[in-house]
Amino acid sequence: MTNKEKQKIVIFAREAFTKFYADNYKFLSEAKYKPGKKTYRNLTSLNKMMHLFSNATEDYIIKANAILSTGWRGASSYVQHERVITNFELSDTSWEDRDRAVLLLSDNGIKLRNKYRKFKLDNPTIKLMEYTELPEFARKYLISALKNTDSTNMTLWKNTVITALFLYCQLGYLPNYSNSSVIPTEKEKRALISCCNYTKDNDLMDVTYIQQPIAMLRNLKLIGNDKKLTTEGYKLLRDMKIFTEVDSSISDYEDVLGEDIEEVEEILNAKVTLEKADAPERKKRKSRVITSSTGAKNHDFNKSNKENKLTGDLGEKLVLDYEKGKLEALGITDIEDKVFTTNSRKEEYGNAYPCDIISYDPATGSKVFIEVKTTKGNAETPFFISREEVQFSADNDNDYKLYRVYQALSNGKPKFYETLGKVEDNFSLEEDRYIATRYLND
Repeated sequence: MTNKEKQKIVIFAREAFTKFYADNYKFLSEAKYKPGKKTYRNLTSLNKMMHLFSNATEDYIIKANAILSTGWRGASSYVQHERVITNFELSDTSWEDRDRAVLLLSDNGIKLRNKYRKFKLDNPTIKLMEYTELPEFARKYLISALKNTDSTNMTLWKNTVITALFLYCQLGYLPNYSNSSVIPTEKEKRALISCCNYTKDNDLMDVTYIQQPIAMLRNLKLIGNDKKLTTEGYKLLRDMKIFTEVDSSISDYEDVLGEDIEEVEEILNAKVTLEKADAPERKKRKSRVITSSTGAKNHDFNKSNKENKLTGDLGEKLVLDYEKGKLEALGITDIEDKVFTTNSRKEEYGNAYPCDIISYDPATGSKVFIEVKTTKGNAETPFFISREEVQFSADNDNDYKLYRVYQALSNGKPKFYETLGKVEDNFSLEEDRYIATRYLND
């Protein structure tokens, strides 16, 4: 795998992670999913638990007996080791169930237990209770479970590993804080909040937590001792099921955007900034010409829809960076809380705010609602806008802006103009699903 291929995987995985957690914000907000100290065991807990299951005569173990034989109490409690079984579909007992007096293996668990039994026979000198490496078959099982994770089978431990991968994609490395007195950089703080929601009562949580997912990723050989992704780590990022769930893939960017792929990478890496321009002058439309559809070429609507969506996502990214940069230049703090896509806060905003971005007006301290419409064409290219979006602009006309991003993929020089207030005051609206143009109505 070339460095260029690795770079593309990280770029698109980062964007796909963002979309997935925007659609599934509960995994970052609800205590039962949110990464934290609850996952302080590394994945070699699997060796310890499978040692107990291998010695059992049935397909289950009894919690009281396990604690008695191991002495796992207090900070080294049985329940923390047990999580690796319940969180990776190795048990018929739910990972959310807190009353697990008996832990029964699932079909997956029985198959893995049988492999561990053979492993013990083939390696009689290895003591699983002390073994710090995962057998290859166990490592592959856990990676497969991560690869096939989606919103229906997400668990605490899987989310812990996956959000650490998200953090890696955001930063390009995994910060390792040796003690709680270490203060993360502003970039790291923003990434910890956006990728993992490491907050409690509006303060950053104990950042030493990140040592645990780092240990897990090492157990899985997804990162090396240098804490950099291995080739297998990149392959996992490329193939994760959660990306297909939000209809995002590297191949879509490459297939749909084609020769523009280099410009896409520059935008996603925040190496391209928007240039503000004046809105084009509104003028009378020339006489309309109705053309015949006879002989029209076949049109790939699926490809067009994907291209429009991807181009729209890039426009939102450009505007988001522009708004944040504008506030940073004014010395505004807590920018991540003041400027964000409504998609990223679905739980709070949902469909109540049919716009793309909420920003902040430092002069008034009020919210600014921003709709982003993006095209690869010129400033006068018409665009679609829904009745709901038009009505929202009318209901919030004092705090509403429309950013028309154009020449979005134009050798690193995308531009935009903005209009203030009601959409219908700035554009002519036509047809049932409005087509907005800068022409004046007759």
